[in-house]
Amino acid sequence: MFGLCRKAVESLAQGGDAEIQRLKEDAEKKVQEVEASLTSRIQLLEEDLRTAREEVEKAFALTDRERVQRLAVEQQLSLIITAQAKDIDITALLGEKDRCIEQLRLSLERKNAAIQLLEEGQRRPSEETQDPSAALDDEKEKTLEILRTEFSSEKKDFEKRIEGLQENLRDREMELSAEKKNALKRDKTIQGLTLVLKTKENENGELASEIESLKALLAKSGEIGSQAQTQKFKDAEGSQELLMEKESLLADLRSQNLTKDTENRKLQRKLKRTEQELSELLLEKEKLGRDLEEARQQKNQSDKTIHDLQNELEKTQNELAEKEKAIELHYEVLLSDGDQRLQNQELVIARLTDGVAQKDELLQRAKESEYAEMLETLRKEHTIFSTLIKSLKDSDGISNLQEELNTILSLRKQLEEGILETWNLRRTLEEQIRDNRKEDICTQMTNSFME
Repeated sequence: MFGLCRKAVESLAQGGDAEIQRLKEDAEKKVQEVEASLTSRIQLLEEDLRTAREEVEKAFALTDRERVQRLAVEQQLSLIITAQAKDIDITALLGEKDRCIEQLRLSLERKNAAIQLLEEGQRRPSEETQDPSAALDDEKEKTLEILRTEFSSEKKDFEKRIEGLQENLRDREMELSAEKKNALKRDKTIQGLTLVLKTKENENGELASEIESLKALLAKSGEIGSQAQTQKFKDAEGSQELLMEKESLLADLRSQNLTKDTENRKLQRKLKRTEQELSELLLEKEKLGRDLEEARQQKNQSDKTIHDLQNELEKTQNELAEKEKAIELHYEVLLSDGDQRLQNQELVIARLTDGVAQKDELLQRAKESEYAEMLETLRKEHTIFSTLIKSLKDSDGISNLQEELNTILSLRKQLEEGILETWNLRRTLEEQIRDNRKEDICTQMTNSFME
């Protein structure tokens, strides 16, 4: 029975050590898995942020490239205009024609100023389109920072909880090691007590055998005494020597009987002491059985606490998985919103670029038509002046000259009116373009913010 108790205590201690080691390894693995998942999430968020920034930078680079191309085209157009103006200056021979060309230069300068105003109007929407993209980038940065802080706080909370669980496990491990030491001590005491009990049982057996031998000797001595007395009464006429021998023998037997009685009393006292020690050993055995039962109850309680810790760890793992899923869903929603906003901004930029290209084409056509009209009027004036020179050589030159001057004045007036009309038309067109751009930008901004 003691051997079975000892084996049960040893198996219990070994099972407790293996369970503690397994729980410790599982906790360390879970901590490493949580850290790895958090680091991978942070890396994915940083990569998504880098890709979003690269896309925004690409969009800005495209807008800058288009602006540079538009400026290059305008520079080429200005070079063509200056070349045409130089040709006109070379062909101009009269002061009136120089004055007309000066007026044309002034109109060209005004047109260039209008073109610069248009460019500024184009730059403003581009800057306004850049501002939402920058605001979106800032919003993504803020959301990523919030997610990082949430991840770091959750990571710290889980690390604290895991540290608390590890401390509880260490405490339980220390308690189990102490129980193991106590169980080993109890096993040693039980082994010692069993050895003592065996020795006492052997001594009791020896004492019982000695008592049996003494009882046999007493019975034998009684029989011998009775035989001697009967022989004495029957053989009264026996010799004196035989009587003396019998008396001496009887005295020897009585002395032996007294010594055996004293030895018997000693053995009885010794037997009582051994019985008392045996009862004490039985009480100690019962106490050890109660201690073993308490140790089993503590082991069951420790197993229950370990099971509760495992359940709590599984619960925390499930909560962590749910939070990770919620964060992934939230981030996917944010990414989809960001992609939608980027697409909306790209559509706005595409519309603006298409509108700018169409308006530049319209302005180019208007400029070409205007320059064609001006060249046509200058050719007419040149022909008129050549006819004037020819008419001066004729006899009726003065009257013809007066008529030609009147026609020149009327043509100049028509030209000024046409330039003024084109200037007013261009100004109204620029105002309409600016208003349309502002309305488009406002509608796109409101739609993006509402989304």
